[in-house]
Amino acid sequence: RGQMVGLCVGIVKYITRTAREGTGLCSGYMSKMQIDAPMRCGLEKGSLGPLPVSVPMIMVCPGTGLSPCRSLAQDRHLKLSEANLMSSGRFVAGRKDLLFLGFRHQKGDYLYSDDWETFKPWLSVNIAFSRDHEDKKVYVQDLIEENGKAVCDLLDLGARIFVCGKAHPMPSQVFDSFVEVLEVHRKLSKEDATNRLRMMQRSQRYICDTWG
Repeated sequence: RGQMVGLCVGIVKYITRTAREGTGLCSGYMSKMQIDAPMRCGLEKGSLGPLPVSVPMIMVCPGTGLSPCRSLAQDRHLKLSEANLMSSGRFVAGRKDLLFLGFRHQKGDYLYSDDWETFKPWLSVNIAFSRDHEDKKVYVQDLIEENGKAVCDLLDLGARIFVCGKAHPMPSQVFDSFVEVLEVHRKLSKEDATNRLRMMQRSQRYICDTWG
């Protein structure tokens, strides 16, 4: 959007073992800034980047992890709109790209809620609100397993996987869910499914961009 840069920052608050309240250094600083106040920052090349529209994407991004994946979705939406490709090819056949979002509550935590409807012609948006169910907690890995057939169909088409968010324990749990769907829907052994995903990681087709 021109010269504008959008940030999605979760304010880190915690209590130490000695009962002292603490706040994240950077997020606490930003939360106290005045509107229009200048801020010095640097840019570093990330591990994610836009793909050709012919390459399917599977994005898994609970919490503020949606920020880098949102930029990928915006880039793809623009390219598909300019080329008038939303109503053609695999999208018409029902093989949309996949997005798995995760929040604690729909009310108050659902980030960029107005955006996701815009992408629905080409993107299947699956959302886990982990604390909105009385009987159980639902996470992004549960939605991956629920959508296992669609996940495997995209993997067979050469999809790239992007996992963004908190570094522990989410990425390993998500990896295990991908192993599970390959076992169930492609009848692979656990070892073969794991090797397939590890090969994707080595070739930069399965990328984790995590922090914290």
